[in-house]
Amino acid sequence: MNTFFYIISISLQVSGSLLLMFFSLSTSRAKVIKKFINKDIVTKTGSELIYNEEEFKETFRTIYLNRCSFGFIALGSIFSILGDADYCNKWIIFIGIILFTFILSALAYLLVGILIKHLKKVNDKLSSKELEENNIKPSVEFATNKDIDKLFKNLDD
Repeated sequence: MNTFFYIISISLQVSGSLLLMFFSLSTSRAKVIKKFINKDIVTKTGSELIYNEEEFKETFRTIYLNRCSFGFIALGSIFSILGDADYCNKWIIFIGIILFTFILSALAYLLVGILIKHLKKVNDKLSSKELEENNIKPSVEFATNKDIDKLFKNLDD
């Protein structure tokens, strides 16, 4: 019966990690834009968009780091099945965990940083057309001087 509960425990951890990774942390550009616009201000003047490009990239970075985290949780659960620390000094295990955790965290952060610098979908500028195609409204929209002049010209006619 203990084996059955152990299998259920690991399965729940792995399933939860995978579900979060695949369904909550989408890296599709449209979903990231929606998430970004909900937390930051995007201003539209005519066809020009004004926004914090670094914060937009940080939105992608956060999602990719979260994916790494969930992957680590899932893999850790799987590896826990194979591991056994009964015959080893607990201090050696503790130091090994601290060192390996630091190495894995630093490696994930560095690799995600490299990925963010090179991915086209992260580095392409947002466009009005892209917002319209995905039915996303900017936070603030201003009329250009040309639009205002056109409006008053129509009133004069």
